[in-house]
Amino acid sequence: MREKYENKEIERILQYDVEIPQEVEKKMQKAFRQIGAVEIQKNRKRRGLRFQLALALAGAMILGTVTVGATGFFLWDKNVAERFGADEDKQRILEEKKVAIPVEAFSTVQGVTISLEQFLMTEKDMYLYFKVEMPEEISPSMDIFFDELELLIDGKSSLDYDLSWSGSEPFDMEHEQSNVRYWEYFVQAKDVMNLQGKTMTAHFKNLAGQVKNETVQSIAEGSWDLNWKLDYSPSQKTFTVDREVPEENITVKSIDISPISMKVTYDWKKTLHEIEGVDANGDKAVWEEEDVPPIYPAQYRLKDGTLVTIDKNGMGATGRDGENENLYWESWQSTKVNIVEDIQSVVFVGTKSGASYEIDL
Repeated sequence: MREKYENKEIERILQYDVEIPQEVEKKMQKAFRQIGAVEIQKNRKRRGLRFQLALALAGAMILGTVTVGATGFFLWDKNVAERFGADEDKQRILEEKKVAIPVEAFSTVQGVTISLEQFLMTEKDMYLYFKVEMPEEISPSMDIFFDELELLIDGKSSLDYDLSWSGSEPFDMEHEQSNVRYWEYFVQAKDVMNLQGKTMTAHFKNLAGQVKNETVQSIAEGSWDLNWKLDYSPSQKTFTVDREVPEENITVKSIDISPISMKVTYDWKKTLHEIEGVDANGDKAVWEEEDVPPIYPAQYRLKDGTLVTIDKNGMGATGRDGENENLYWESWQSTKVNIVEDIQSVVFVGTKSGASYEIDL
């Protein structure tokens, strides 16, 4: 159970020797960077660690209070926590499930520091959130980009592990500091990833920026390589529902839900329709396109009766089962946290009919 400690209580705690668990130490190191303190040295004596704890808590005092608990400091990036709807309880749950993983990874080149501020991972999905700190102020309306972007696993391309990813500045984020920007990745695998203990590398090369309709400006040249070990736990749950929706001539076979993603598999025979358009030469052309399922998941119903809109703002994919051509699946990542144990049912809506179909899990 977590408590909030005011300044006097913190001073009282600091009168005693404390032993710092390894997970907490990692988070403290991240906190020191955020408040400008020195990084913890390895193999310090207990008294030395207490002094470093004092520094971290002193930095927290500047902000008023600090939240402490059995799993240590809850150092979620505030932007990610707000965007994903992760209140303190959800933050704690995702840390305990090893979905939100403490990581210390940063690189400084040519006065530009890139640091991994948030890392979320399940057995099929990842979310990475980086902070880019530049030495000089730039226009708040400038967008940044890199000449090279790559995600590696043990030095191999992510494609070798059948991972798809998308990286960019977060959409529609205000630039609170002129010399600070953020960069995010959504990473998705077709199957369960076997990456435990492997080293992940986020590679960035040559940072540039551009204000709309103006000339591209070089900000810094060089390569930034951030490395960290992957340490996560399974958190996805598969619900075999096998629920027929005769009104829409489709069957929902299964629903996979993780804290940051969802996948639905349908029994849906492949049918095609023709679409007309214009080819590259300006001539009329006709293509065949596969029909999509006539229903889609719109809401979760929580066990307390609350209805929550299903968020699909991360990466998405569709496909057919390699062994059974009649099984069609669609998956997507969420920018809202799901606590799987709180979900009671999923509400599907007919694409054309508008009818609702609630399927219990």
